Amino acid sequence: MQPKRVQLGIALEALTPFLAVLAALLVGAVMLLALQADPVDAYVALFNGAFGSWNSVADSAVKAVPLLFVALGTCIAFRGGVTNIGGEGS
Repeated sequence: MQPKRVQLGIALEALTPFLAVLAALLVGAVMLLALQADPVDAYVALFNGAFGSWNSVADSAVKAVPLLFVALGTCIAFRGGVTNIGGEGS
């Protein structure tokens, strides 16, 4: 049996992505309230726009896949120690 401290660390590690998404939604809701918009309506429209039909799911995937490939390439480059921002030297 693992000590309680290790179990707590594992639980926090598993919850971190969910807490990050929750924090992002809360920050977005505060910003929407500052703009005098209803956050619930905005999040429902966001969800319906991304997952409302099979066509919108396909559109979301078409837009997300190139971004995921760029992120993957960046991760591989950073793991290899290559950090080039593409600027020309003088």
